[in-house]
Amino acid sequence: MTEQIFKRVLIVDDDDNILDSFEDLFEAHDWPDMVYDLCSDMPSAMKKIVAADSPYDLIVADLCMPGPDPKNYGYSGPYLIEAFLKRSRKDCIAVVISAQMDNWLIKNMGDQILMFSKPFKVPFLWAKSEDACKDIREGGSPKLTFFQTGAP
Repeated sequence: MTEQIFKRVLIVDDDDNILDSFEDLFEAHDWPDMVYDLCSDMPSAMKKIVAADSPYDLIVADLCMPGPDPKNYGYSGPYLIEAFLKRSRKDCIAVVISAQMDNWLIKNMGDQILMFSKPFKVPFLWAKSEDACKDIREGGSPKLTFFQTGAP
């Protein structure tokens, strides 16, 4: 059994392949105490964030989710991240995924953010998220980090 870093996880993406890849990762590991939710749209994800009895430790959210959002030019991911960070503990991580490195949308949202460009490998994203969380829990300072990943 591998070490379990996160207890509550929310994955939000309108791409079923990405959701399936995360579900495959979770099913392949023995993390009996981890609860995860998968959402394919922003409204259901926002409801889960707001209604959660205990806050999520990790959110992985697509920056560009469908739906009108005049404040952010059609990008709804920042609203999810903002809601998550308001309700999370200080040792939690937000991961933003996007086909474009639209860092101007998230650079002022806080330091507990990792940003990955699509395409990416789910195990790599997961490992970097765990590393960032461990670092914060061991007294390190959170820092906004960007990964131009690309899949081979």
